[in-house]
Amino acid sequence: MVETEEAVQEIHDLASSVRKHINTHRYQSILIEESGYWDQICSSLDVIDDTLLTIESYLKTDFPDDSGVKYLFIYGILQALFLQQDALSHLSESFEVDYEISDNLKKVREIRNAAIGHPTKLNRKGETYHYHLSRPSLNKDSFKLLQYSQSDSVRFLNVDINLTIKDQLNEVVKKYSSIVEKLILMDKEHKEKHRNNKLQDIFHSGLGYSFQKIASGIEAHTDGDKDWGYRNLEIVIDVFKEFKEELIERNELNNYIEYELNEYFHALNKLEEYFNGETKWMEKPDAHIYHEYIFRKHDHFVSVAKEIDEAYLE
Repeated sequence: MVETEEAVQEIHDLASSVRKHINTHRYQSILIEESGYWDQICSSLDVIDDTLLTIESYLKTDFPDDSGVKYLFIYGILQALFLQQDALSHLSESFEVDYEISDNLKKVREIRNAAIGHPTKLNRKGETYHYHLSRPSLNKDSFKLLQYSQSDSVRFLNVDINLTIKDQLNEVVKKYSSIVEKLILMDKEHKEKHRNNKLQDIFHSGLGYSFQKIASGIEAHTDGDKDWGYRNLEIVIDVFKEFKEELIERNELNNYIEYELNEYFHALNKLEEYFNGETKWMEKPDAHIYHEYIFRKHDHFVSVAKEIDEAYLE
């Protein structure tokens, strides 16, 4: 069992890993569009972080002298632990990770339910219990809980707050780790599936020749030269269609790349209209402007492909 401060930091690190995963486009789009769990994931992550912040503040803040505020402190820390468990359970559900509540987590829930959840009447295993906090016992580290029942008139239950927090945080680390381990495995399997099929290989060395022939075709004085330029334009179009299809296959077509590709295909379509005579308004200088754009922008997409390929080697 790790110490409380160490467990807090580990939970922060685990939360960062999950957030990094869900904000990666290839997974984010699936979670938003297909799983139906996006809102639940975001809510669960926020509640875990918020309750962790509550726990950290409780541990470092001086306990108040005012009796009413003492109750707020006790109520608050127990409810925060309870909410944190629910959030972790729902986060596990979102990623289809088995969540079985441990004995330590059950104990925390029982303390919360008895002390602040249902203290006036709590039914357990056919027995009815009534509870209240002993006001003189309230302090930052512990409190006494009075329990009444028909079978056992009065009992004093000692609640160690520091140990309760420590037990819970260690369980949170274990269950959070299970989620992260599954996400790491999913990421590894996805990358291995596509690793050897590099996106940058789509942009073959012959494209440089094709761009030259497109420019020559724009300047052509014969139908044969113009047709040769058109055929090379079709080669470029096919390359970029394949690039887009491969991005979709990997689920890497984010909004930014899609916007840039749409602009690029617009320029390609305009050149296609020029070569096949579909447009009457485009003059030779206009075609050269479109050609210059697709030629220079091509290097950008090669860089995008290389960046994605490198990410798949990690």
